[in-house]
Amino acid sequence: MRVTIKREEEQVKHKTGLFSSTTKTNYKVLTTVDFSEVELAIIKQHNLGDIAIFQMEMDTFGPHTYSYTLDHLIKDRTWVRGFPTPLEANEFEHELKGTILPNLKSYIEANTSQGATTETFEL
Repeated sequence: MRVTIKREEEQVKHKTGLFSSTTKTNYKVLTTVDFSEVELAIIKQHNLGDIAIFQMEMDTFGPHTYSYTLDHLIKDRTWVRGFPTPLEANEFEHELKGTILPNLKSYIEANTSQGATTETFEL
């Protein structure tokens, strides 16, 4: 699994009135993940595509949970998230590197086999 994280700033105009607007900066974190052929085979073999990589509570048009799945990441190849402040972008990047992506890698690796088919032990 090869990961590339890129940062971008985007200037976005927001209307504040009939003839006026303000410009705000949106801070984007773009995450591109290239899975190996072995990892893609494991994902396909065990139908892991519906696994949520990231979940977030949203309150747009009523409360609901937004889930970004492994299938989304494979299909889109690049995961783009925007933030209103550099701090939030930094925190998300830290979370990607520290927990989200390492956990994803471990999850895929843990699905390579079920382990021993017979085990004998004493309690």
